[in-house]
Amino acid sequence: MPQTDCERLYTSNEDIHRDLKIRTVREVATTQAARHERRLLNPTNIEAIQLLNNSDEIRRLKRTKPGDL
Repeated sequence: MPQTDCERLYTSNEDIHRDLKIRTVREVATTQAARHERRLLNPTNIEAIQLLNNSDEIRRLKRTKPGDL
């Protein structure tokens, strides 16, 4: 038996994103991080390229680079 609007108590995030044709937060964050990293790879400021090289730093977070998102 089909559900009426009153019987359905919630709408899933998947339904909302699909119906409104919007991206999820994870998709937006991944896209923006990739764009930022591409900009850092072609810097006009030489010191900006050093932001990507953090291999000698000790970090507590598991995800340290934008590509790890």
